[in-house]
Amino acid sequence: MWKANPIIAHTEPLFDMRPPGCEIIVGDALSVLQSFPANTFRCCVTSPPYWGLRDYGIPNQIGAEFELEDYIENLTQIFREVRRVLTEDGTLWLNLGDSYTSGNRTWRDTDKKNPARAMDYRPPTPRGLKPKDLMGVAWRVAFALQADGWYLRSDIIWYKPNCQPESVKDRPTRAHEYVFWLSRFFRKKFFMT
Repeated sequence: MWKANPIIAHTEPLFDMRPPGCEIIVGDALSVLQSFPANTFRCCVTSPPYWGLRDYGIPNQIGAEFELEDYIENLTQIFREVRRVLTEDGTLWLNLGDSYTSGNRTWRDTDKKNPARAMDYRPPTPRGLKPKDLMGVAWRVAFALQADGWYLRSDIIWYKPNCQPESVKDRPTRAHEYVFWLSRFFRKKFFMT
């Protein structure tokens, strides 16, 4: 019987799915955006790190802010730059999941299956919320962007029928995330192109 080698190192991608003229840009989001002139892009599709859920081991990383308000302010500042570099008819498609308060625990155990989940802190319960509350982070960010000048045009439910089960016993497993469609200016028509 033939046995496949379970470990195969790929140094080149098997195929490139990028359409001609597309480029993946890697770097600090705010710094990279500030390097572009205004009115450069027509569309931004992004899913920033969710608040308090991962530690990627990068200093000053998005999502590792101690306070929820700081996370929202950091994203608002970044998306202000996104708005600047978008053309007048440009749009932002923003995927954000939600978080629950930690029940006043201040640390997270290591996770052998997913080391990025191990964090040496957990953000405290934000003011106005109770332990174990659903925080509504996605909507808080969307409303902050709306207040900052974006047009909040639509909320789309990304339903995940085969989502990862959660270990919690006191609530249902989350099976959706939000995709917000925002624009620089009021638009009368939506084009599916």
